[in-house]
Amino acid sequence: MCGIYGLISLHKIEEITSFESLPRVKSINHRGPDDINLVVENNKAILGHTRLSINDLEGGGQPIYSEHNDYILLANAEIYNSKNILDKASESGLFNKKSNSDCEALIAAYLLYGEEEMHRHIRGMYAFILYDRKRNRFIAARDHVGIKPLYFCKTDEYIEIASEAKALSLNSIHSPFENGTVKIINRDLDIKEFSYSRQYSFCPPSSQFVNNITSITNTDIDLMMKPFKDAFRDSVRMRFQSDVPICLFLSGGLDSAVLSSVINELTQNGDVVGIKEAFCVGRENSLDYYCAQKVAERFNWKLNRVDFSIADAIKVLPTVIYHLESDEPEVIRSSITNYFLAKKASDNYKVVLTGEGSDELFGGYLYFHDCPNSLQHHNEIVRIIKGLSHANLLRVDKMSMAHSLEARVPFLDPECVKAALEIPSEYKMIYNSYYNNSLLKSIEPFSIEKWILRISYKNDIPPEILNRAKAAQCEGYSETFTSEFQSALTKSFSHLVQEGADDPEAMIYTKIFQTIFNNSKKSLVPVRWPGNCRASDISWTSDKALNKGLAPSASHLRRGIS
Repeated sequence: MCGIYGLISLHKIEEITSFESLPRVKSINHRGPDDINLVVENNKAILGHTRLSINDLEGGGQPIYSEHNDYILLANAEIYNSKNILDKASESGLFNKKSNSDCEALIAAYLLYGEEEMHRHIRGMYAFILYDRKRNRFIAARDHVGIKPLYFCKTDEYIEIASEAKALSLNSIHSPFENGTVKIINRDLDIKEFSYSRQYSFCPPSSQFVNNITSITNTDIDLMMKPFKDAFRDSVRMRFQSDVPICLFLSGGLDSAVLSSVINELTQNGDVVGIKEAFCVGRENSLDYYCAQKVAERFNWKLNRVDFSIADAIKVLPTVIYHLESDEPEVIRSSITNYFLAKKASDNYKVVLTGEGSDELFGGYLYFHDCPNSLQHHNEIVRIIKGLSHANLLRVDKMSMAHSLEARVPFLDPECVKAALEIPSEYKMIYNSYYNNSLLKSIEPFSIEKWILRISYKNDIPPEILNRAKAAQCEGYSETFTSEFQSALTKSFSHLVQEGADDPEAMIYTKIFQTIFNNSKKSLVPVRWPGNCRASDISWTSDKALNKGLAPSASHLRRGIS
């Protein structure tokens, strides 16, 4: 992992220009503190790179040059199927690798398949800039769901591209690359843009649902879930590709418990080296810490609890916003807990596995309880997958890389996304009529979010977690954190709140954002969900959507906990 910066100029680059670019590269040095490089290419481009050494510790520096220097690559990437791509390119006589860096597979894939088709053959996370000297053009691209960030700006004189917006010039308007987008940039700065994102079609209802949902058998569910479980197991295995140790973020929720069970299975089978430590952010009496302990004990892992005070959270808020480059309240609140979690893990690790993405694949958020039909359920899942890059994935990447920690998200492997979206939505919808509030420890599975995932892994995770309710990270940390933090926030930053403000919290974040980034010229405008909440733009009416993703009560959060 790393930070990348590129400047493509219409005119010859003077020495002063390259000198001025160095601070921009250094501004993202937290993404890669192990090495920094800045080169001028053909007097028309500047390529800067900061490296976090994970694979090929000695020989994996960047920029990467092909055998005859025809192709030059800057990549913030992990390509998990790099061996297959590199072997195929070598057999075809198109490319011979010069190091053991997995990123070389991006050049190989470009030569094998071209700038559009190459992305359908890659399993990984990436944002890159590739200079094709033969055709005198640049190709910049971002992965299928936007796991890795990439920003872009264009003036009449130059184009800039970087891993974080703070590295770009302040006197130009810039915006994030869309997920699954490729830009082809010619030397006259003419740009051709296209999307390679997969189109996920709606799956027709399964015949078992025509009469009665309770007629579904475990065999039906096993058959329906087998493609996903196979893809997920393979995805987890591939994400142990590393020359440094790996740890785990363990919230004790369903997703991290499922991930833990697969890690344990692969470890027991000798397929991966496994992990020894997990990290959980939570107060001593928190739900997350209680449940995380159950998982860690089951698999004999050391569990590190991470905690902080409300005063700590207030103090670190400007730093969180600086790294996040967003002013969205829901994302900022969860980023605070994520910031402290990543800081602790980074003391001894460079790579962490996390369970992000499952809620998007299976409809795990509370407002899905109100979803009226399977078509709307499917469309909403597709919508929030596409929006991950300015919500959860923005938080995960920016908060981990603030501490030079790479986060890997196996649920969002392209094959996992494909397999999950091929499951008919009837298998993911929540059937509230089967819910019995007096039977919290034996909930009918169809009345709970992600019930098909729970049933599929019910023998592999602790029973205390099987029926646990969905909780936001800040809620899992503490049921009272949000109210405590909001109260302290308005007191500490009262000078930023205008009288009669509808949303003082949002106003404070925006004012801090503007102060940090000198936003008087409106150069850095964060992309956010409509209404400051992912549920604000759903296609149905939901009472649960009005609470900004938070649980309706503490008793709901404790649902299913033994």
